[in-house]
Amino acid sequence: MVQLVFSQLWEKREHIRISGSERSYLFTSIRNMAISQWRK
Repeated sequence: MVQLVFSQLWEKREHIRISGSERSYLFTSIRNMAISQWRK
């Protein structure tokens, strides 16, 4: 999942605007992806 988040971030890098810290953005992205996968 971490690798998938990084690849999606790289693909969308020109459109993503991170207003807070990058660390919290990555943590939240990975957590949300894990929850989505768990629900499936």
